[in-house]
Amino acid sequence: MFDNLLYSVDYKAKNYERNEGITAFQNEFNAPLTLYFSMLEDYLHVSVSENVYMTHASYGSEDSNGGYGQYFRNYHKFSMYTDLAKPYSNFLHTMYVGLDHVIPSAETKDGYMQDFIPLDTIEKSTVLNLKEFFYTTDGEKKLSHKLRQVYYYGNDRYKYGDLENDIKYHVNENFFVGNAVNYSHEFDTFSRNQVSVNYKDDVYATSLRYTYEDSTYEESLDKKDYSYVTLYADTKYFGGYNIFASADYDLNDEIVKSWSLGYKHTKKCWDYSLMYRDIKLPRLTSSSIDSVNRKGFLLQFNFYPIGSVSQDFSTQKEQKL
Repeated sequence: MFDNLLYSVDYKAKNYERNEGITAFQNEFNAPLTLYFSMLEDYLHVSVSENVYMTHASYGSEDSNGGYGQYFRNYHKFSMYTDLAKPYSNFLHTMYVGLDHVIPSAETKDGYMQDFIPLDTIEKSTVLNLKEFFYTTDGEKKLSHKLRQVYYYGNDRYKYGDLENDIKYHVNENFFVGNAVNYSHEFDTFSRNQVSVNYKDDVYATSLRYTYEDSTYEESLDKKDYSYVTLYADTKYFGGYNIFASADYDLNDEIVKSWSLGYKHTKKCWDYSLMYRDIKLPRLTSSSIDSVNRKGFLLQFNFYPIGSVSQDFSTQKEQKL
């Protein structure tokens, strides 16, 4: 319609099939409409958008509470940002600073939504984003920095979301180290800290990450901090087959919390992957279950740009206290 008007329609259909419990078929519809324009000789960019979201879920099998659930909401979004670049004698600095303001509008609910069906809900908020990159005079990326802060208007419990800070130093085009930190204003503590070492080229990719998560967010009485190491590796050495593996080691309990091994085969417009997973889920404090061990195969097909379909062949075993 116009050069500065962006409109799109996104429709998703999800079918939830389970051996036990309630089944569901969900329809989702999302239609954002955004108007863009620039000011101050393109130093300031502004956008205004109207966003409509609708979903409807029909339940089957053991459902006895009405048989369906539906949800509608729309919200307004106002954004402004500037994208700058400045060359120096021995490096180039680019910086993006953006401010997004979201105002929820109409919202209606009917029926009910099962816990396994996520809803795209919105709160009135303002988000500040900062992204900056440093390059050598040859155009090689050396340092990247991202900062994000959310302010909530209608939340009585807290006003500020976690301050998210992410820094990556690129030793060369294949190797970089990173540090991602989340700081909680509500609890006055670092809620998450992750240090990573990463390598990637045309054939091989691997990463080693150490992650610490604070237990302050947990509402259970049996709180504990989480500290674990994650190792991931994959290779494209075998032509169209991508072989990958990962493992999480819990430093507190001194156990392998999860591991996986699989492969992915890619064609021009579709791919399929087969993965074996072994996962130890945390204990349920309201029962006598110490942990749940889930293991089995996951088969997934992706069709571009239509969508994906997957089948989980996992089995689950409870381990008592």
